Amino acid sequence: MHSELADVKKEIYLDPLTKLYNRKAMVKHLELWFSADPDQQVVAIVINIDHFYQMNESLGPLISDVLLTKIANKISRYVDEVGFPIRSAGMSF
Repeated sequence: MHSELADVKKEIYLDPLTKLYNRKAMVKHLELWFSADPDQQVVAIVINIDHFYQMNESLGPLISDVLLTKIANKISRYVDEVGFPIRSAGMSF
C-alpha cells in the first residue's frame, strides 16, 4: 500500500517526460514554505529553450523529447537539496 501511494504521488507531482516536478508540486511546496515562514525569500530561475517549437517541428517529437529529457537531467544535477526543479509548461521549465 505504501509503494502504491508513492506511485500515485509521483503521477500527481512529476512530469512524466522529464521526471521534474510539475506546476502542481510547485504550488504545494510554495504554500508549505510560506506557511512555515511568510517572510521567506524565494529565488526562481526560469529557462526557456529558444526556438523549441521550430526544433520540434523540424526534428520531430521523439528527438525533441530526448533533448528535453537531457536538459532536465542536467538541470537536476545542478540543483542542490534546497532547490526544486520544475517543468512548468509544455515547452518551458
